[in-house]
This record gives sequence, C-alpha cells and structure tokens, in this order.
Amino acid sequence: MSQGRSERMQILASKMLILSQEDEDYQLFGASHHRYLTKPCLSTEEIQIVERNYGVHFPVDYVEFLTQMGNGGFGPYYGLYSLQESLEEAAESGCRDFLSTPFELTDRYNRYEQSGKNINLASLVAGSIIIAHHGCGYYDRLVVSGPQAGEVWHDALGSQEEIIPLQLHFFEWYDKWLTESIEKIEKLNSERRSRGAFNFKKILHNWFGG
Repeated sequence: MSQGRSERMQILASKMLILSQEDEDYQLFGASHHRYLTKPCLSTEEIQIVERNYGVHFPVDYVEFLTQMGNGGFGPYYGLYSLQESLEEAAESGCRDFLSTPFELTDRYNRYEQSGKNINLASLVAGSIIIAHHGCGYYDRLVVSGPQAGEVWHDALGSQEEIIPLQLHFFEWYDKWLTESIEKIEKLNSERRSRGAFNFKKILHNWFGG
C-alpha cells in the first residue's frame, strides 16, 4: 500500500487490485471503456485552485481519491469522471454560479409527478457535479454545495424520470460498487470454470465412451 494513502483509500486500493485481476477479460459493464486504469492524480494545490475559482469545497473523501488514487478512469459504469470532465458538464448549465449554488433537493424528485409545471432542470441539480455515467441518460452526481454536500444522487432526469438520493457519500458509493463488482465477477468466473469442467468431461466421454 502507498504510505501516502488514507485508510479509506487503502481499502479502495485493495479492492481495485482484486477487481482488476479477477476481470482480465473486461466482463463487467463499462470495464472495456476504462480498462481498470486511473488517470494521473491531481495535486492538492490544483484542487484548491479549482475550489477558489468556483467558490466550493469538495468533499474530503472525493479529494482524497483525486489526489491519492487518480483523477478519474477506473470506476463505476463507464468510469469515474475526471474533475475536468465534471466541470465541463457543469459549465453546460450556463449558470455562472452553478457549483456554488446550494443543492436544493432533500428527497427524490420525479418529473412525471410534476407534469404541467415549467421546471428548470438545471436549477434542480445546481450545486452538484456528475461523477459517473450509466449510459442512456442515467448519471450519478456528487453534491458539492448546500446541506446535502457530500451525498451521491442518481440522476435520471434526462431520461424523463427522477433524481433520488442514494444515501451514500463518495467513499461509500465507490466502495459499494467495488464490493458488488467483485462478487459479480467471482460468480461469473466460477460459472465459466464450471462450464469448462463440464465441457472437458463431455469431450472425454465422447472420445472414450461412458
């Protein structure tokens, strides 16, 4: 383990190593995109410059990841967004104070339940950044401003659906994905080995008879 890593990041590093070794064929969804590679870490100074420019303070566990593990890449679904990618997505809102505006939601919000109302979707997610893309307009967001700062929310507003709190902070969100992914890959590998053993026995049977 790296001596410069926090205890939380050491936990993630151990699981990241296991997952990358178990999934050599990139069976997990999105793995062929990030290929279990992280981008170079950011320095604390680089992050502080961004925080000053945008008037925010990023969650501690998120900063730990960016500075100790990598600036995006290896991560949930199509991979963790780099900070630059997250900022570029936020800039598309057209709101100058998008990140420093307090995140206003406290519970799930469903677009169907608000039909007929003229809702500015960008204002609903102000104070957050996209950190992962599931595909098909589904995203996970990290809240960076307001009382909910540090929370991860699942955002399907772009698919005419809802945005909901996952009841997880960044470390918990990433760790949960790693744990579930390792379990899934181990199960897939076990099934592959079982099929291989069965096929081998079948070949022997065909060659030599019962």
